[in-house]
Amino acid sequence: MIRGLFWHLSKKRKSKDGKTHFRVYGRLKGHPVVTATFAKKTEAKQWGQKTEVAMREKHFLKKERPKEHTVSDLIDRYLEEILPNQARDTNNNAFKLGWWKKQLGYCLLCDLTPSLIAEQKVYFLTSMENSC
Repeated sequence: MIRGLFWHLSKKRKSKDGKTHFRVYGRLKGHPVVTATFAKKTEAKQWGQKTEVAMREKHFLKKERPKEHTVSDLIDRYLEEILPNQARDTNNNAFKLGWWKKQLGYCLLCDLTPSLIAEQKVYFLTSMENSC
């Protein structure tokens, strides 16, 4: 067994209408448990293999990912709940957060990537350098 990986093909089962089906359970560390049911055992095995590869290559998308939250929502919540309790440098942090909100506020959290953040960080640092 590969570390952090668990796949289980359950025994064949018969439903109330007499049809046979196979259920596959899979889990990879850092991903949710996934299940699927198939009419043929070979289809179940193939799905498990394809899903494992997709998880390892980071192409697997979690079904329960919230798609309605944006960076702007995150920053607004932080400004309301966290920043007021900070002891120092709140004005500077609020300025920086405002800049990030202006640049990436439209972006859904599920679409936010490290490369997108890095790209905007470089832009922020060069714009701050040019303004001084």
